[in-house]
Amino acid sequence: MLNIKQELAKLKDIHEPNIDISILPIAPIWYIFITLVILFIIALVIFKAYRKKNYLKRTALQKLNNIEKSLSNNLDNLNIINNISILIRKTALLKFKNKNLASITDTKWLEFLDSKLDKKYFQTDIGDLLINANYQKKLPENSNLKELINICRIWIKTNL
Repeated sequence: MLNIKQELAKLKDIHEPNIDISILPIAPIWYIFITLVILFIIALVIFKAYRKKNYLKRTALQKLNNIEKSLSNNLDNLNIINNISILIRKTALLKFKNKNLASITDTKWLEFLDSKLDKKYFQTDIGDLLINANYQKKLPENSNLKELINICRIWIKTNL
């Protein structure tokens, strides 16, 4: 027993280095991994911003395409024009956020729509369909709804 105590007394404390050890420098693969994660996050933020920016445009064009499909199904043309008018007005209100825009009617509405384009599309017979369809029982025979839909598509693509 005495022998063990003598041997234990000869032991010295654990030698600790005087160097401050930190987690850096890390292996080069970690630098690559961290860089890729940061780039992925940046790309994700840019993609989300792009999708958010174009959401109104995509939705409006999709609704216009649905209206065009209902045109080919020979549904009520006055109802189709009313849906187009509502779509254009809602789109304009969401895009331009002008409170006075909701109260604009008749030719001033068509002038506003044309002011956002480089050419006067709405201040023609086609535009008259938008403002007069609610007051008619039946559309004139020469009314061209396809052309109205195409003009509305141009307006949406130009302004959104």
